[in-house]
Amino acid sequence: MFDGHRIITPEVFARRMVELLPAYQPGMDTGSADPTDRRACWNKSLASVLTVMGREVSTSIVVETDTGNAPGKQLTMHWKQGDGIVFAVATGWGDRSDVEGRFVQLEALKAPQKLFVYTCSKWQEAVLEQISAALLRYPHHLGGEQYLIANLLGAEQKVHVYLAEFRQDGPQGRYRPDTLRPITGSPFSWRNRKLTAAS
Repeated sequence: MFDGHRIITPEVFARRMVELLPAYQPGMDTGSADPTDRRACWNKSLASVLTVMGREVSTSIVVETDTGNAPGKQLTMHWKQGDGIVFAVATGWGDRSDVEGRFVQLEALKAPQKLFVYTCSKWQEAVLEQISAALLRYPHHLGGEQYLIANLLGAEQKVHVYLAEFRQDGPQGRYRPDTLRPITGSPFSWRNRKLTAAS
């Protein structure tokens, strides 16, 4: 069981994320072009944003972008204090089976706070129900765990952030409509920074 200590509150996390995203959003880097796909670009952006945020709360950062058979397609990241993970991050880019598979991997990590980032504009409610079901099926939750679920909609420049908190160890029982609930202020929006020509 975790003691309820949070390295960052959900509301502060979401607001800070959208403050930082415009500076690191794919397409804003004017460096050399690399042939890549959008997932790798978003992984790079998220890793940068989350590294800044992790340093602001005095954690060490561990980033992994090569996972399994799809190198660079998913991001796994940890904020650590001492030897312990205090904030675990995973992306779930791809179809619904990718979302669920990556989410299940995140559940197995032991950390008081966990962030799962995916993108889905068409079937938002169905994906939230799928994530809720995965949360309820998982039998090894620790009391005090907090999950932040972020649906990052880059084209719309907004992110919907949901919260799930568990007060007891073990299975969480039957479905409740508030298993995942939007945090105050969700969805959060950002605006791109305008690029200006060098003089």
